[in-house]
Amino acid sequence: MLTLALVSTFYVPCIATIAVLKKEFGWKRALGIALFEIIFAITLGGIVSRILTAINIQ
Repeated sequence: MLTLALVSTFYVPCIATIAVLKKEFGWKRALGIALFEIIFAITLGGIVSRILTAINIQ
């Protein structure tokens, strides 16, 4: 549950967010930000999951 909450917090929430990023920064930068956030969220979730498994919380 903790891992899901963490990933959901950092994951790009919706298309509207990407549309606003596109207006502010252009398509290339908006896509880069969205991809970075997705990769960051999944990586962070994986790290937290491993840590919680190692200390037997999950």
